[in-house]
Amino acid sequence: MAEIARARNYSIPLKEWGLEAYQNKFDWLLASLGDDSKFIRIKENEDQPVPIMEVIQILCAINPKLYSGDKSPVEAYKNISKCLDYFVAEGDPYGFKKFAPICRDILRLYDHICYYWDEKYNAPDEIGQRGRMGSRAENEKRKKGRDRFLTFYFLNKEDLFGDLRKKQGLPVEKGFAIPVISAFRILLEEKAGGNYGWSEDPFRFFEEHGSKLVRSVMDASRDANSDAQRVGRDRNVYNALYGIAQTVVLQSELKRLREEVRKAGHSF
Repeated sequence: MAEIARARNYSIPLKEWGLEAYQNKFDWLLASLGDDSKFIRIKENEDQPVPIMEVIQILCAINPKLYSGDKSPVEAYKNISKCLDYFVAEGDPYGFKKFAPICRDILRLYDHICYYWDEKYNAPDEIGQRGRMGSRAENEKRKKGRDRFLTFYFLNKEDLFGDLRKKQGLPVEKGFAIPVISAFRILLEEKAGGNYGWSEDPFRFFEEHGSKLVRSVMDASRDANSDAQRVGRDRNVYNALYGIAQTVVLQSELKRLREEVRKAGHSF
């Protein structure tokens, strides 16, 4: 039996799974990650820094077949064993293999969100008011294992401040990050051949709208006494984030339609 004893999310109760028995179920995922598969740990006694279950949780959270727009992905955070059940189900009924072309994008996006979390929170809002991440109580919550949450393995060189894969600032707990990345399922669509792709660049989307998403989570954290686990278990947080992303997408589509009508010489 393999114990996920060094997972970066200590807010989820740890449990033993015989992950080696599912090795063949992970092969396609590891292959899709290419050279980055070297960071993924399956067996407890291996040295790779990122547990396979963490990757599966992220894929569950963003999976539109598991969680349509009106269904909160809170289960992806609070029920890690259910995530494994979904992932290894015979015949892939939940469509995980459709992620193969963009698996690396998704892990990079997750790290990107966490890496730029402080920057997005501190950015001025619609009325020019800046956040002050340094004064937030969340900074003092995690006393042990901070480096696990401040080191990023899936970022491209252009994502980084210099060449630093480790940042200073808030260690972004999964109770904060999982809800945010779950909202990006609004950008997924089936491409030719049936695999998932992006309807628009998710990194540009986060660059333009990430402050709203991050601030929404941090507002929820304030209401939850800075408890990331309570945030990650609150379906209202997921619904609010998806609503923000959905509104942006709908407004963008409306703008595009208006432009098409204008070019056609009609009023709208």
